[in-house]
Amino acid sequence: MKGVSKDNDLAVLQADLEAVVEWSDWNNMKLHQEKFEFLSHKAIDVRTEDQELLDHLPHMTEYLSYQTAAGLLESTDGARDLGINVRASLSWSTHIRIIWENDRKKVA
Repeated sequence: MKGVSKDNDLAVLQADLEAVVEWSDWNNMKLHQEKFEFLSHKAIDVRTEDQELLDHLPHMTEYLSYQTAAGLLESTDGARDLGINVRASLSWSTHIRIIWENDRKKVA
């Protein structure tokens, strides 16, 4: 997976987003652009005690912005898509917890 490392990368990603929206319009496939979210994977491999310190520092996601005709994409630390709960940290703990809670309700 390629990361965003230069200002030009931001423009390329914005152009790709616009191309996807244009393609979907051309093929009569409505995208709900007002539901789009911006999730950025934080490629940080550190010990747990260092993570708290890093959480207080500004991250690249605060400086990135993408938009569609519906407006600016909202930045988020997690999203649900096609039944999968994804976190910026790529941790499965949220997804597993939700599945476990749902199954526990069915058994009770």
